[in-house]
Order: sequence, then structure tokens, then C-alpha cells
Amino acid sequence: MNILVFGEEHIRNKITYYHDIIKRKHGCNYYYYADDRTGLSVKVENFIKAPAIKRTITGYIMFLIYIYRAIEIIREKQIDIVEIYVGINNKIIYIFECILKIFYKKIPIIHYARGEQYYYDKGKGKDETLRKIFELADLVFIKEGEEIFEKYGVRLKKTLPLCNSVPIKEDIARENAESKDNVVLYLNSFKEFRRIELLVEAFGLVKSNSIRDCKLVLVGLLDRFSEESQFYQNISQYERKILKMIDLSQHKDSISCLPFTTDPERIKQFFLNAKVFCLPSELVYCNYSLLEALSYGVPCIVTNDVDRRAEEIVSHAVNGLLAKPNPGSIADSIVKLIDSDKYYEICRAAQKTIYEKYNIERNAEIIYSMYKEITKIY
Repeated sequence: MNILVFGEEHIRNKITYYHDIIKRKHGCNYYYYADDRTGLSVKVENFIKAPAIKRTITGYIMFLIYIYRAIEIIREKQIDIVEIYVGINNKIIYIFECILKIFYKKIPIIHYARGEQYYYDKGKGKDETLRKIFELADLVFIKEGEEIFEKYGVRLKKTLPLCNSVPIKEDIARENAESKDNVVLYLNSFKEFRRIELLVEAFGLVKSNSIRDCKLVLVGLLDRFSEESQFYQNISQYERKILKMIDLSQHKDSISCLPFTTDPERIKQFFLNAKVFCLPSELVYCNYSLLEALSYGVPCIVTNDVDRRAEEIVSHAVNGLLAKPNPGSIADSIVKLIDSDKYYEICRAAQKTIYEKYNIERNAEIIYSMYKEITKIY
């Protein structure tokens, strides 16, 4: 079975984790097609670089070449299934899907729904484009966004709820947790809805009032990509706001602000060094870094004022804490976790959450079973 993965600006390693398992167990072949303007796809096997599309007259020509090359891949690799990830260029995806439906009717289209609420309401007409590309799909794996489909009356043919999941780590011992440095970790891209400013303010309260040797590590700066995309320019503005806030803090020497990374060894060390992971975001459910933190046995603090499904991942006082979206509540939660006499029990509960509910091996088998089911229909 040959599968083409199409539509992202880049292909990150985490997207390929399911595929690697399915390839190893069932012999499926995956081919990845994206313009990779951020340079994040260099380590992905079978990656085919698409032409970058810019808003110029020549951009329209590149637009056509982009789609033509994708059709060439379908022919050359004898593709059986197309998997699509919504990216920035939704018009490309829509036109590509229309071509498939007209000329390649026997190739089923699978769509991954992931955080589409942040695309639907931005810009005139974008909601209608997204409606069309999801309704054309033969199967939609819903990671996030069910409420958006209901709100806009999107008619989906076939769906499967599928939360993110992560590899089960070997039983990483955290018996030495008491001797670990008091590091609070945030590892995610810097986006406004993630409300990093609340964490920075909360850290100031912790540092001033409770735990003097506490450190804050923020990983995820994307400023180096801002010249390539308006999307990253918007992120860059928010990054500058956070960096200025840190620079004005009396505790700036205890705060590390580091660039985004896909290096698995670096990511592993960040989690192993952390005592607490904090995500004060409006959108929590399905967050990959949150699941990774739990898999390493790091107790987590999240906010659930907007995303009530946060409670499905973080159980209050079991594998972490639920905080209110204000610096005082987040600071109290940090102190409670670090000072808890049940800290190691919470670490173990964090890993148990992943084993029981977000096991990537199990979800990979579910995906493969859907592959078989949908190809039989065609």
C-alpha cells in the first residue's frame, strides 16, 4: 500500500510516527510532499520538496507546478491513498482534491482535522474553502475541531475520533525527582492563544514568594522563519512581546528562552530536566508536547477555562493540576507540585495516562484498519 502525504508547509517528525509503525508492521510506503519553507523536513524519509508559492505573477505558475508535481507522484509511485493535512494554502488543497475526484476516483482521500477552529474564522471565505475540502474527504480523522464542524454544518462522509498519541517510553525512573532542579518547562511554539505571558508572570510570583531557586525554560521561538511567511510574521510579533516582558522582569536571569527544535535528543533532555510542565493555553486537548511531557513522567499544569477537554488528559491532583487562567492560580499550582510529598506518585500517574489512553502503537493499528476498510470500498 502506497500513501501520499500532501498539504503541509512542512513535514515534522511527529507526523511520521504513526506511519513509521505502520510501515514497520504492515509494509506500507509513505511519500511526503510539501514546500518545506521552514527547513523542518530535512530528516523525513521519502520527502519530496514542492516549489514554494509566493504571491506574485510567477506564483500562479508555481501553483500549477505544485499540483502537477503531486499528480506525477501519484502516477510514479502508484499511490493508493492520499492523506491531507490542512496547512496555510487551502486553495491548493481544494483544487488538488477536485482533480483527484474527477480523474482518480479510486484513490480515497483522508483528512486530518487538527485545530481548524483557528483557520475557519480568519479571513473572508476561508471557512467556506475548509468546508469544501473536508466534505470532499472520504474519511476524516478528527483530532480537534468537532465543535467547528457542528457550528458550520459541515457534512462529513466518514469520521474517526483520533487524539494525538506518543511512543511509550521505557520506564524512565524518576526516583531522583527530589534532587532535580526546580525547572518549569514550556515547550511549544509561541502563539498568542497559548498565553505564555501568564506563565512568565506566574513564575515571577513563584520566584519572589516561594521557591527562590526555581528556573523557567521556554522552548519554541520561531522568529527565524518570519521572513518566509506572514503566518510566522504574526507569531514573531507575539514572540517579541514575550521577550520584552522577560527583559523587563527582575528574574530574567532565571528565564531561558530557546529556539524551536525537532531534535529528539534535545527534546528528551528538556523533559528529563523538567520538574513541572506548564501549558496555560486556550487549546489544550491533543497538544503533542503535553502528551510527551506525561510520557516522560513530568507532572503537568494546564488551564481549562476555554478547552474543557483538557480534563480528559490532565486529571486534577492525579497526574497534574488544573489552574485558572491567571498568574496567581498558575503560581500556586507550580508550588504545590514542586513541594508535593506525593510528587513521585504523580510522575508515575503521568506515565500511566499515556500507556492507557494515548498509546501510539494502539492508534497506529486503528489507522491501518481504516486504511484497509476504505481501500476495500474503492
